[in-house]
Amino acid sequence: MELTDLCMGCMEENVNQVAECPQCGWVEGTEPASPLFLPPRTVLEGKYLIGRVLGQGGFGITYLAWDINLNIKLAIKEFFPQDLASRAAGHSQVSAYSGSMGSQYDYGLDKFLQEARTLAQFEGHPNIVSVRDFFKANGTAYFVMSYVDGITLKDHLANSSGKLPIDQARGIIMPVLDALKEVHKVNVLHRDISPDNIFINQKGQVILIDFGAARQAIGEKGRSLSIILKPGYAPEEQYRSKGVQGPWTDIYAVGATLFHLVTGQQPPEALERLVEDSMQSPSELGAVLSENEELALYKALAVRAGDRFQTVEEFQAALMGEQASFIITAPIPTAPAATDRAGVPAARKKRPLGLIAGFAAVVIIGAALYALWAGGLLNDWIAATTGEPLEEVEEIVDELEPEVILAVNSEGNTAGNLVNGGLATVQGDWIYFRSNEGGSLYKGNLASGGGAKIVSTDAAWFINVSGDWVYYSNRDDDNRLYKIKIDGSDRTALTEGGAWFVTLVNDWIYYINEADDYRLYKISVDGSGRTKISDDTAWYVNVVDEWIYYINSSDGDKIYRIKTDASERTQISDYAADCINVYGDWIYHTNEADGSKLYKIRLDGSDRIEITDHSAWFINVYDDWIYYVSEDDDFTLYKIKLDGSGRTKLTNEPTRYVVVAEDWIIYLDQAEEDTIYKIRLDGTANSYIESGF
Repeated sequence: MELTDLCMGCMEENVNQVAECPQCGWVEGTEPASPLFLPPRTVLEGKYLIGRVLGQGGFGITYLAWDINLNIKLAIKEFFPQDLASRAAGHSQVSAYSGSMGSQYDYGLDKFLQEARTLAQFEGHPNIVSVRDFFKANGTAYFVMSYVDGITLKDHLANSSGKLPIDQARGIIMPVLDALKEVHKVNVLHRDISPDNIFINQKGQVILIDFGAARQAIGEKGRSLSIILKPGYAPEEQYRSKGVQGPWTDIYAVGATLFHLVTGQQPPEALERLVEDSMQSPSELGAVLSENEELALYKALAVRAGDRFQTVEEFQAALMGEQASFIITAPIPTAPAATDRAGVPAARKKRPLGLIAGFAAVVIIGAALYALWAGGLLNDWIAATTGEPLEEVEEIVDELEPEVILAVNSEGNTAGNLVNGGLATVQGDWIYFRSNEGGSLYKGNLASGGGAKIVSTDAAWFINVSGDWVYYSNRDDDNRLYKIKIDGSDRTALTEGGAWFVTLVNDWIYYINEADDYRLYKISVDGSGRTKISDDTAWYVNVVDEWIYYINSSDGDKIYRIKTDASERTQISDYAADCINVYGDWIYHTNEADGSKLYKIRLDGSDRIEITDHSAWFINVYDDWIYYVSEDDDFTLYKIKLDGSGRTKLTNEPTRYVVVAEDWIIYLDQAEEDTIYKIRLDGTANSYIESGF
């Protein structure tokens, strides 16, 4: 066979060498979809011919390939963490960034090769992807796998009307557990099990893929654990850098996958359940399971690691009824029966305990824990259910990593600041942001995406900038409020207690005081004049003119406002709201009483108007447009005019944690494992941000 006869889209012969392959439709000469991909017909190690890309994540690229010596089809995975390295278009060489990013790259590369060596031990196991070879080249590394012709469990589920009967689901899960039994024997964890990483070949064989050791290692090295997690499938210990992981960690993920298979829904995120477990039972969601099967699933999905099955064998025995009785040590959750208008159970909503996408779409994983902890609710829950000392809970709360970014609406605020603070803010050409390198405070050129410079090694969040000063909450010092000059000098602490939802207006800093049950405070930029404004537990602070607008968690998450002098406290809405943005004469928000659709209401509470007929998340109002994520369209990014007209789709990929800054929208691409992109406000010039944003 001549190599020139091979189609790079399917590795089948195209003997007549027609432009379009008669087998798969691939057109010879098609350029890679991304300049980061190896060009088709690249040859590695003198024996592996590279074809089209089969899949891509934030840490690697998988290619279709051909073994020139053995004449067989293969799959080759390339180590390529896109936030730590780059490659020029049309070239093979991968170049790691300098400094600490280069150190993280090298560390991840070692773990990638270690993963290949580990998986090579299981060559021939029917339920573990086969690694045939691995090698270093082009400044990176590769491992060569047998090509598996089939579909992911995620796709299989979609083709099966979204859920499976328990017998079929168990038939898929048991081989996964068989695979885990083997890898656990050599002290290897998968740590990323979900329907995306379970493959079913054309013979119906179930194969566990993508162990992701390098991804986990980079997350731990950079203290950005949230980038490696799949919400709903990851247990709480994976959110903590000191969380103790073991077979019980994979058991939780398998339990979450089985839950998804039989109910059609993934469970709530583990951090939501840690405080208030609102997970509905499979039977409540329409699944038909025996009592023993349902209890086994509960035990696998116990929030606390010690309450789960400790070995795969125990879980398998319970699922098969071979272990007729086993101890359930965790409380079985009682879920609310309420549903939204679309019939979707309330437990599925993406709002973690009232803390998703605040005024400027701030989302912090673990913020709900802080709120309930400070209010005493978490202490009560721990005392009632576990008897564990508070110190352990304090460690959990301390280790939770704030996840990401927030967006811009400078209405009523000093130039360059974000209403509601957050983890990124803009002044002039510079964006100030919390980096992935331990959360340090950086600044970089917004337009070019380059020139990143460190301002402080403090783990910064709720960042504001005004003039020559950056104001931020310092996670390395109990979340106390700090200020530092933009050149990194004159670093000064302003408060004794933690500060949340910081926003700066007219030389006053408004914030939620962690030390006083998250009540609303203000303090002068020089640290004087600290004043309590309200006794409400407040979130999502918006300061406009003489008014502060906020969500009042003390009164069912209704919208309230109060004057900056603490007078005229007024209720605005009679329903729970979320994601509030104040712009002009209106408060834009999602209405939880109506399926989280996008609404606006006047500042005095009159003239409530529905803007969309579908749910919206991470909303940002900027320059007469509302930017938001549409849950009803696979979480893609949209914009819509303030009157509800001109709805425009901006991205095709699922997005979250949207930042609107000057002429740019910055967002995380969920399809590429939370890779950060930027795009113009009109949807053009979409590009990957390469320098640590």
